[in-house]
Amino acid sequence: FYKNETILCTSKTDEDLHEIGNLKSFMEKIKFLYRNLSPYLRKNLIYKFESKKYLFQINDSTIEGGVGEDPARGGTYTITFNDEFAANKNANNVLMSIAACCNCNIFISTKKDKGDVYDQILNSPNIRKIRLYWRDDPQILDKEAYKAKYISKYGEINFKVEIDMQYAEPDELLIFDRDI
Repeated sequence: FYKNETILCTSKTDEDLHEIGNLKSFMEKIKFLYRNLSPYLRKNLIYKFESKKYLFQINDSTIEGGVGEDPARGGTYTITFNDEFAANKNANNVLMSIAACCNCNIFISTKKDKGDVYDQILNSPNIRKIRLYWRDDPQILDKEAYKAKYISKYGEINFKVEIDMQYAEPDELLIFDRDI
């Protein structure tokens, strides 16, 4: 929520990224997240569909989507989110495209094939890997009280699906920051 941030989201297909009404599409997930923000964060939310891109504007910041071999063409971004990166048939070209326009790239994916571009990123000693799990959050001091409160409010199934999910691979979410 800083001013003048430009964020690019990429995915393997246009449908996976932009399909209106498909709650599994990446941009629909972003729209869902914003709709469920606290009112003071949500008050400046404006989004529109333009040129096959959702443009979300918060404090003069933009979140847009791109697909294909060169999704970052002509742009400069603060950060990129690359959904289902290992399954993207254009992964090599996408990596070259985003590396030229941004210093911080987040890869959200499940490992697919040994030796592919995502596997090379996973095994690179120059890339910081971060695994996100709620129990590791230092702000949650009483883990059992947090769990009990969430379950009482939303139910055990929602807790397991939304909060207590565990990844099959420890490196499914990667943050690649050249400045580290």
